[in-house]
Amino acid sequence: MKTVFLILALLLAMGTAAPAASADDTGALRVTIEGLRNNDGVVRVALYNNSEGFPSQTAKALSVVTIRPVERRAVTIFNDLPFGTYAVAVLHDENENGKVDTNFLGIPREGVGASRDAPATFGPPKYDDAAFPLNVPRRAIRIRLRYL
Repeated sequence: MKTVFLILALLLAMGTAAPAASADDTGALRVTIEGLRNNDGVVRVALYNNSEGFPSQTAKALSVVTIRPVERRAVTIFNDLPFGTYAVAVLHDENENGKVDTNFLGIPREGVGASRDAPATFGPPKYDDAAFPLNVPRRAIRIRLRYL
């Protein structure tokens, strides 16, 4: 009888254990960038899954996509992302030199933006201000560029 209860207890415990991660625990993120002042150059979209390097060190980004603007907009999709927290940084690299051009005060001369419209007050936006959860199969965000 004790054996039956032991087996039953083990089966019940296994049934309440947390399910293993599956392919269903991933999602797609569609990023639409709006407010470009022209169609010159390229738009660089960097996706981060932690604060390290955000927003300017694209070598530390999870993924970076370069796209050509069309009708002063750009759209990209990041597929197969594990559910988690992400932030996006965007640069409109109008002259395609691969960097943010700044004035003598260090203020960007090209369009910049971040997810959740994270403020860039006295410096670049903070990861925590730009971070958002991806916990559904499909999510779409919009980023409006700023030209300072």
